[in-house]
This record gives sequence, structure tokens and C-alpha cells, in this order.
Amino acid sequence: MRLMRSYFDDRKNRTRVGNHTSAWKAVKRGCPQGSSLGPLLWNIYRNDLFYTSVKSQLSAYADDHQIYCSNLNLHIAIDRIKNDGEETSRWYKTKFLQGNYSKYQVMPIARDTQQTELVIDDCRISFTDAFKLLGVIIDKDLNFSQHIPEVCIKTSKMIGVLQRLKNLIPMNAN
Repeated sequence: MRLMRSYFDDRKNRTRVGNHTSAWKAVKRGCPQGSSLGPLLWNIYRNDLFYTSVKSQLSAYADDHQIYCSNLNLHIAIDRIKNDGEETSRWYKTKFLQGNYSKYQVMPIARDTQQTELVIDDCRISFTDAFKLLGVIIDKDLNFSQHIPEVCIKTSKMIGVLQRLKNLIPMNAN
């Protein structure tokens, strides 16, 4: 118990940008970023999220959570997502966490995608045709037509940097 307390008590943090360094400030919440123990503690802390009464599927990777469901009736699926989103938000509040509502999105994959309003905790959730999940753009057509051009642009930029640096990189390795 003393080990855990020492890990969290009296922590301070500061930021450096260029040549300017901020003053030390007390950290009141959260795990130290970049620590070895932080991800393990987070996984233990959020483990019971999977035992909430959500009727949709719930997936998680690190601190990202996705709720998804399928139903032949779009309105039933949206109602289920709404209820489960509210349930998940209640879980966050009981754990003294705050959901990042600006990241909440709904992407219906259906023939008839007439958009209905979706509100979770008084926050209007936007409907989208595509979203990024763990670096991959997923679109409503379930193809990579948006993802591949983005990867090509990033790759082209990296190749350009390597071409500019090629005369600075020694060809022989000792």
C-alpha cells in the first residue's frame, strides 16, 4: 500500500517548449505518462467497464473505447448506442473520469441512413461517414478509399525527407 501511495502522492510536472520551461505544478489526477506501471494500473482501473450493462459490443485499446452494435433496424441500433453511451458515461462519472464528448461519433452502415438526432448526457453526437480508429480510417462503405491516399501522402513525405538526407547518411558502416 505504501508503494502505491508513494507512486501517486506529491507528484509534480512541468512542460518545456523550446528554451522555455514552466514552473513545477502539482499533479492531482491520473497516472504518470510514460511510466511502466501506468498502463497496468489503467487496465485494472477500467476493467469493470466491461461489466456494465451495455447491450452493444464494447472494445477497448489503451484508453480508447468503442461501442458498436448491429441491427437490421437503424433506429433500434441508434437507441441501443444511446442507452449504452449513457451507461458508459455514468460509469465514467462514478470513476471520477470525464468522457471526451468531442470524440463521440456515430457512423451508421446501412442502405437508408437517414440521420436521427443522438444525444448523450445533453451532448449532441455527430454522425460521420468515416472515422479514424487506431490510425486507420474506416468509412461507411468499409473500404480503404480514404485511408490509402492518406498513407501514400505520409509515405511520400517520409521518402522526401530521406532523399534530402541521403547525402548526409554515410554509405559505409564500420
